Order: sequence, then C-alpha cells, then structure tokens
Amino acid sequence: MRVLIIGASGLLGRAVVKAFGAAGHEVTGTGMTRTKKANLLELDVLKSEQVEKVLDSVKPHVVVYAARETPAAAAELDVVADPRSNPAGNVAAAARAAGAWMLYISCDSVFSATPVPSTPLAPDTPTAPADSDQHGWYKALSERAVLAAGGGDVGI
Repeated sequence: MRVLIIGASGLLGRAVVKAFGAAGHEVTGTGMTRTKKANLLELDVLKSEQVEKVLDSVKPHVVVYAARETPAAAAELDVVADPRSNPAGNVAAAARAAGAWMLYISCDSVFSATPVPSTPLAPDTPTAPADSDQHGWYKALSERAVLAAGGGDVGI
C-alpha cells in the first residue's frame, strides 16, 4: 500500500513513517523544514496546487496528516463553508479528489473543557475545548474541516 505522511519531519511524523515502513508499506513523507536531510518532499499544505501535485506524483492509497498546526486567527476560519482555508481541510479535499483515504491525527485538547471520564470517549462525543485553549479550538476546527472536505473517506 502507498502511504503519504504529511508532516514526516516532525516527532510524530517520523514515528508514523517508521511504523508504516516496518509494516512493509511504500512510504513517502513530506515536510516544510528538514526535508533534504530526511529525503522528504517539501510541501506547503496551504497551497492547493502543491498538495495536488504531490498527491498526483505519489498516488497514495492513504494520506496520514501528522503535521504540526500553528493556530491561526480561528475567528477568521470558516472551515465548513471553505474547508481549504484550513491546512488539514485542504489536504483532505485533495486526498478525496485523488481517491485516497485520509487519517487526521488529532489530540485530546479538543475535549479540554470535558471532564476526563474513566472510560474511553465514544466516537460521537462532541468536541468541547476550554475557552482559553486556542490549540484545542484550532484542532476542533481542523477536525470539522477534514470532515467537511473529506466526505466519508477520512478518519480522525
């Protein structure tokens, strides 16, 4: 299986590349920095044409989004009306158009206002970042962008 790892130069991305490679998959990684030394493709996820070009070149079956996200002015993002205004939504839209399934790696900060239960959260648990948690709100917006852009061909 061909797998494209977005954000392969980071701590999480490097681990994901290693895991897929160890399982025998054909892995290609991307990054914004540290790409030459790590033999990665350079990619700016906000540039639709770059994302589409990489997907067309790699032809992945699966795209894993492990890139670090820097919270932008969240109030300016309307990820439901325009999923491509968000980096993860942009990649999800391109992955869907290319016929690839996408996995978006989120984090528990999207539930920072929710009391921590003793059991795992259900898949339909609504996100509830704390008001002061800018990272949690941005990740929650990214999840919405991925869902809006990727249709049913995504996992979070």
